[in-house]
Amino acid sequence: MKPFAAVACLSLLFFGLTINVSAQTYTVSANPQSWASLIPSGTCSGCTINIPAGYTLNLNSSGTCSGCTFNGGITNVTSAFTFNNTTTFKNGTLLINKATNFNNVNFDNDSVAVNFALQSQNGTSTVNHTRMYIGASVIFNAATFTNDSIHVNNVTFKTNNSPANVTSSFVEVYGNSGVFYTPGSTITSSNFVFSDKASMTLDNSMISDGSSFTMHDQSTIKSNGTTNIKNGSSLTMDGTSNSFTASNALPVSSSTITMNANSTLKGSSLTMTSSSITGSGGAITSDNALQMTGSSIFSTGAMSVKASSVTLQTGSAMTLGTGSNLKSDNAITITSSTLTATGSTIKGSSFTAQTSSAVDIGGASSLTSDNAINITSSIFTAGGSATMKGSSFTAQSGSTVTFNGTANLTSSNAIDFNNSKAKFNGDSWAKAGDKVIVENGSKVTVGDGNTSSKAHLDTNNSLQVTGGSQLGVAGGNNYFFTNANTYSDGSTSYNIKTNTISCGSGHPNACASGYVYGCATLNNGGAVGCVTLALIAPSIATYASNGEVSIAWQAPMNNNVDHFVVQHSVNGTDWNPLSEVAVNALQSAYSIRDAQAQAGDNYYRLQVVDRNGVIAYSAVSIVKLENVKGEISLYPNPVRGHVFNLRTPGTDALVVKAYTMAGQLLSVASLKGQTLYTVQLPATLVSNSYILVQVTGNGRTQTFTVLAQ
Repeated sequence: MKPFAAVACLSLLFFGLTINVSAQTYTVSANPQSWASLIPSGTCSGCTINIPAGYTLNLNSSGTCSGCTFNGGITNVTSAFTFNNTTTFKNGTLLINKATNFNNVNFDNDSVAVNFALQSQNGTSTVNHTRMYIGASVIFNAATFTNDSIHVNNVTFKTNNSPANVTSSFVEVYGNSGVFYTPGSTITSSNFVFSDKASMTLDNSMISDGSSFTMHDQSTIKSNGTTNIKNGSSLTMDGTSNSFTASNALPVSSSTITMNANSTLKGSSLTMTSSSITGSGGAITSDNALQMTGSSIFSTGAMSVKASSVTLQTGSAMTLGTGSNLKSDNAITITSSTLTATGSTIKGSSFTAQTSSAVDIGGASSLTSDNAINITSSIFTAGGSATMKGSSFTAQSGSTVTFNGTANLTSSNAIDFNNSKAKFNGDSWAKAGDKVIVENGSKVTVGDGNTSSKAHLDTNNSLQVTGGSQLGVAGGNNYFFTNANTYSDGSTSYNIKTNTISCGSGHPNACASGYVYGCATLNNGGAVGCVTLALIAPSIATYASNGEVSIAWQAPMNNNVDHFVVQHSVNGTDWNPLSEVAVNALQSAYSIRDAQAQAGDNYYRLQVVDRNGVIAYSAVSIVKLENVKGEISLYPNPVRGHVFNLRTPGTDALVVKAYTMAGQLLSVASLKGQTLYTVQLPATLVSNSYILVQVTGNGRTQTFTVLAQ
């Protein structure tokens, strides 16, 4: 062979060998083995390093690996090693025992212990099926996490640029310096836990899709963009002083939030759809609107709710415990929803309850509206020592207003009852700065018929009773007072400045100008004293047929009766109203049906209420209802020990939901395959409280009212 040809062949062979070495696969053969002994040149490009199970490769000298894959075993970084391009670790263990910089790094089914700082400077790292212990700072340029378990111990875990998206993973951050930081994140089907003052910070938006967040002991989560909590996500804040803040909008959909007394939840706006917030207290703040659709806020303790405006709609419910406050800079609007407050403070620029809503203000609560209080086609109940104040008060379109205890209403201007009913029981009262209007078939009763009642209705101006309406004052110390000394039926003024109705000799109160004491009636015929007749409750007849109970009675011979209330009991002691029936002057026989009667004994009685608020009761009628094909029975009722039984006619699938009387969902159970089930209620259920149990199956829903003892 000619020398030139030989040299050329040798050169080609040399370069060919160099390329093969750079892309070669290496296997660790000693345990432990150093990088210098595995790669004598110290440099490898595009190499695959196989490390048998139980073997350790020590990167304990300066070296360079460019685009390498480390497969299996243990890789222990203890020197200033250089990783160029993308480095991948698979099916092994990585120990970071020296500050390490990666150009880009991926982890696939690994265990990673970061004891010194780790940084991935470029690209997007993928972390998959990996367990990471973070004991020193970790910084990714960008990263995605899937099916991982990550524990951040009092250090910073950070992505610098693109959002860190997390899927089907568990992330635990703890310690005062424990921080999970990212420009933004979509978190799907994952579980985050923050403890001991740990925090999560997002520069932009956050989406929680079916994920859970648990915050302990002064932990914080803050998003500087929109934060969307949806699809069965949950946020639980316990321990002390946890806070969740969204600098922009905070929409919550089909998710749950649990707060304790020291928790804070804040957003620039808060929109709840088919979601719930429950807790023993805490603070909810929306810089703009708080809007609830088919959702609930339920507090057993002192909870603060503040927003620019508050809207409850479409079956929403808000329950405020003692010491709570609800404050709206603008309107509070309740539509087809419920608001219940006990010992709470409610304040808004206006207050509206409409479209079959129910408002119950009790204890030492206060409701203050800078402008009007409007009740439309709704039920408004105030009890205890509750106080209501507004520039005006209107109940209209078939509303029912009931005041009990010492509850009271002060209106700077008019109080208007329009096609509605109002009842002032006990020592409750109302006062209008302007006139009182009773119109369009309204009925207002002051006093409950008991001699101890001191209920009264006052006006600084006139009284108008029009359109077949009636203002009744019950006997005893109840009264109506007007500074105008007259009242009008719209066309005629009646003088009540000097009257002797139910006052003076033989009565507990002296006659006084402008006062009308009970028993009295004010209508379009003038003010007259009551003709007291004995109120006799009729007997009722009950019988069962086709799974229902029919209740029938004859009207008593007393034309002073205002209405009947049919009451039902499952034990003959605890009674619930079943139906209210108005008196028809042309009708003497009445009947209703109870389609929700339960298997076993059902007790019924009739409450008769006359126009002066006097009440009488019929004798109790008992009817036994046998199980009917197609019917579901619930027993025992009352429930003891938070357990009841359901007997069903078939084995088809059922869904059983338990609610509080305020509409708060307590539990859900799916049943199938049996005809007798034992159902457990939550152990936290308050004793001697009524709940609703709704059973749905075969296209039919049955609802039971249950007393949980």
